Amino acid sequence: MGTAEQQDRISAEELRTIVEGTAALETLFEQDETLMDDVEEILAEYVLSDLDDETWYRLYQALQLYLGEPEANYFLLVLERHEEGEYLGHVRSHLRPETWRWLRRMLALYGAAVEEAGRVAGMNPKSWKVVNRQANFDTVTGRWQIVLNIHTYGGDSLMLEETPGSALVLVNAILDTLNTLPPEGTEDLVNENLVRNFLNQALTFASLYAPEVLRQGAEETDAAEGEGEGRPS
Repeated sequence: MGTAEQQDRISAEELRTIVEGTAALETLFEQDETLMDDVEEILAEYVLSDLDDETWYRLYQALQLYLGEPEANYFLLVLERHEEGEYLGHVRSHLRPETWRWLRRMLALYGAAVEEAGRVAGMNPKSWKVVNRQANFDTVTGRWQIVLNIHTYGGDSLMLEETPGSALVLVNAILDTLNTLPPEGTEDLVNENLVRNFLNQALTFASLYAPEVLRQGAEETDAAEGEGEGRPS
């Protein structure tokens, strides 16, 4: 185990995940002594060939068949953190010596390739894959309700039930967070068509529900342009 100062850099949630994840893997390996060999064969099959944007997901699906969903998620998470000595030190402290020896070999042989597969795919198991949405009118409360069913690449699902106002707060929070990213170096992460579609959707929304905001913005733009034209060159 690390020092108290080092442990502070690993959050309580991460420590809980380590304890639960390593315990689950140990249980599987104790129940089936051939499972380690099977997992290594799967890794070699998927990540030692040419990587594409589907490699990570195919690898996850294959591991899920052998390990189960949460265990496959955790195992890939550990591999992706193959360079984080402090984190791996906590993982090691919760594993049997023979399990750690095997995992250390997996980290050395496949950790970088799994990390690269995740980078090429541009996602992680918790990233949104599909968002199904509905707008329902509640006759009891007389209010509209926005229902979002979110499915992740890892197979998990989450349902959000929002009022139109709270849904708009969520959209604003996401956009505000995206605006904190530096434009330099993230060009390949942003799809221009999605940005264009977002702007069109936002303009449509404003024209339907807040036309005065659009008019005010147009007036301010015209006024600013008029001031610029009146200034001496």
